[in-house]
Amino acid sequence: SVNPTPDGLAIYFRDVTDDRAKREQLRLLQLSVSHLNDAVLITEADPLHSPQGPKIVYANEAFSRMTGYPIEAVIGNTPRMLQGKDTQRSEIDRMVHAIKRNEPVKAELIYYDSQQRPFWVDLSINPVVDDKGVVTHLVTVQRDITERKNTELAIKLSEERFRLVSNASNAVIWDY
Repeated sequence: SVNPTPDGLAIYFRDVTDDRAKREQLRLLQLSVSHLNDAVLITEADPLHSPQGPKIVYANEAFSRMTGYPIEAVIGNTPRMLQGKDTQRSEIDRMVHAIKRNEPVKAELIYYDSQQRPFWVDLSINPVVDDKGVVTHLVTVQRDITERKNTELAIKLSEERFRLVSNASNAVIWDY
């Protein structure tokens, strides 16, 4: 920076190499997260049990593609917006219990998209701890596993049908 003085100019230099490196690292991180196939949500850590719930402060494009919600509509909202009648309450309670203990947690849940269509997600929630050891935010990574769950259900139904047929039959059935 250049500043006029009564005797001329005062020129001050400041090394910005570290600042530039940090900005570049942050830009790379933001770019990488925005291009993931998995949905990423960052929420405030508190309040867990208030009627409003923790607020979403970040969502990537994959979240928008997965749920149909525009990013602008979810910022400031709560992840509870994804829950519905078939969302497993026991899993939610288990997750809240782990989060209260500042532990990471994984779950498979039924969520609902912007059109209220159910879909399955495999999610992982990790607490973000500041320098003082206080959990400030929660980072959630979600993957749509609906296709896998539908395949598992089809296999289970097929096995059940086979079991019923084999129990009802007087013939010998074996797998060769």
